[in-house]
Amino acid sequence: MSRRLRARALRILASAFLLTAVTPLSALASDSGTIAATVTGAAPCITVSGSFAFGSLAFSQVGAPIQHQAPWNTVTATNCGAQAEVILAHISAMTGGGVSWTATRTDYACQTGVNLYGLNIWDDADSYNTNMLLDDTDRTFQASHAADVASNLNANIVMPCTGSDGAGTQMSATITLTATF
Repeated sequence: MSRRLRARALRILASAFLLTAVTPLSALASDSGTIAATVTGAAPCITVSGSFAFGSLAFSQVGAPIQHQAPWNTVTATNCGAQAEVILAHISAMTGGGVSWTATRTDYACQTGVNLYGLNIWDDADSYNTNMLLDDTDRTFQASHAADVASNLNANIVMPCTGSDGAGTQMSATITLTATF
């Protein structure tokens, strides 16, 4: 075979190869296709800033509870989520100097014994529906806290009865707010 004939045969083979390499694109077409789709569901989110300081208070007496409100609007809770949330709330025991007071859901802690205190919180914008005495169990504080909304929270403490431990001791507790759907 001559050199010219070989070159022509190689060109024909190369052209045939290129044609078969291009035609499968249309020859392998399907009657369906897929598209990837992703989404991330909103997550509950709450930010809380500030604290409640009640100062130095006397112990309660039977029939004469000592109640004191913290300075107004020192705590802010903000829904940082993308949709309305339910806000749950609970409080820990008050502790300090090896002493502990248990939170009770009554305005008159003296009637149930010593080393018991009461603390209620409310949203300043909706005190009628959110005013709530706390204990160590999560309860619904706000049934629908709108997305990207800040609330000013206020609190009132009911001091334990005279005879309780902790005279002269600074006591502290933690209020926990939890966002959920």
